[in-house]
Amino acid sequence: MIFKIQKFKIDSKLKIQNSELTNKGFTLIEILLYLAIVSVVLVVGTIFIWQVIEGGERANQLEELREASRFVLEKISQEVKKARNVLDPPSCQKFTNQTDCQSYWACLWQNNKCFVTCTRYNNQPDCENHNCIWSNGVCSGSEPKNLCPVDPENNKETCLTIAKPDGTMVKFYRQTYTNVKRIVQKTGNNEPVGLTSGLVDITSLKIANLSPDKGSGIIRIEMTLKHKNNPRLTFTAQSSISLRDN
Repeated sequence: MIFKIQKFKIDSKLKIQNSELTNKGFTLIEILLYLAIVSVVLVVGTIFIWQVIEGGERANQLEELREASRFVLEKISQEVKKARNVLDPPSCQKFTNQTDCQSYWACLWQNNKCFVTCTRYNNQPDCENHNCIWSNGVCSGSEPKNLCPVDPENNKETCLTIAKPDGTMVKFYRQTYTNVKRIVQKTGNNEPVGLTSGLVDITSLKIANLSPDKGSGIIRIEMTLKHKNNPRLTFTAQSSISLRDN
């Protein structure tokens, strides 16, 4: 009988202790610490995921700019290599002082600028297209007027104009289109055709004719592209195109 009473007391004490352990919960400090850890993990994880997504999008946008520049430069290169000659920009524009300008047979210094003299054109279409006078098989005069449309950014004439073997003129220049500036190609009297999409903004276009007075030479092109959906992302492309010796 005594044994049973002692056993009952021992069992009661164990049940009470187990009950106290079972009912014991988290303290306020433990809960706050847990929430802080979870919050840090969520923030770090969100930032990491966002950077991955943003990095992938930026890479796609940069590839769009590269593809656009590659397509434009390849298109210009194809036309230049098939061209009879380059009409604009004339090679005389590379000279910035009167002495250098007048030292070349095809250049004329006028109004503090170096222009091409009409004597460089040896056929009537090229001569008359540059406001020159064709008479007795000779082109005379000077051409202080370029063939380019006015650039929408700097209000200057910046373009590349070439003459195809049949005399048709092909122009490449910038044109404003849906709040961006794109590169267009205009062949003869046809409407300009856009070479870049509305997501690519051509913020700068520089064309230089490094050809000598006679014979073949080099056309150097430099353009800066910006993505419409990410104005901070820019890409600069350069190319030098060799002219065939006609």
